[in-house]
Amino acid sequence: MPSANAPAPDATVVRYGIRRFLTVLPGSLLLIAPAVLDLYAAVTGSNGVHGPGPWLALLLLVPLAALGALMLRVVWVDRDVTIALDSTGLWWVRGKTGAVIPWDSLAGVGLHWSKSAGLVGKHHTFELCPLAPIDRDHPLLWHLVRDDTPLRPGLPRLRYRLQLPLFTRRPLARAVQRLAPQLWFGDQRRDYGYRGLPDASGHAQRLRDG
Repeated sequence: MPSANAPAPDATVVRYGIRRFLTVLPGSLLLIAPAVLDLYAAVTGSNGVHGPGPWLALLLLVPLAALGALMLRVVWVDRDVTIALDSTGLWWVRGKTGAVIPWDSLAGVGLHWSKSAGLVGKHHTFELCPLAPIDRDHPLLWHLVRDDTPLRPGLPRLRYRLQLPLFTRRPLARAVQRLAPQLWFGDQRRDYGYRGLPDASGHAQRLRDG
């Protein structure tokens, strides 16, 4: 039996954080590399071009490099996060701290996806739709909360949404179908941009207001 504080020993475990980092890494490097190469060329003159040209190009490339660095920073912070699924529910574990979303608190679990505008063909998210209102400011889970149409009329709008890195969709789907088959609602296609962002500003404001 799983304990109250940790997943069961036989839980399905996915190294979510490091897989997400490895998924984002190639795209981030593609954004950073041109600025680095242009800076090197501007300083050394190795491309045979002198004058302000390389420096002007650098002004255009720096924002892209900054975006790539920001993407890496965001996923690096969560590099030690693992997801575990056992008979109790889905566990979100960061280092030695964990929180569980129990199966019996959910109305449905499934996958949403949309076509990507980038190199990855599709974006997938893991959707956990609750039966009752959830704590949108939970210390570990708040950044997973999204406002979306309820799974069924009468259910709350807030749900948990996990953006899935490469090679995590199938193990998570198989685990839910084995552990809580009554909750599985399958795959649903969504419009591009449906994934949304965590309510960081609202979360910070609510914490300040106490």
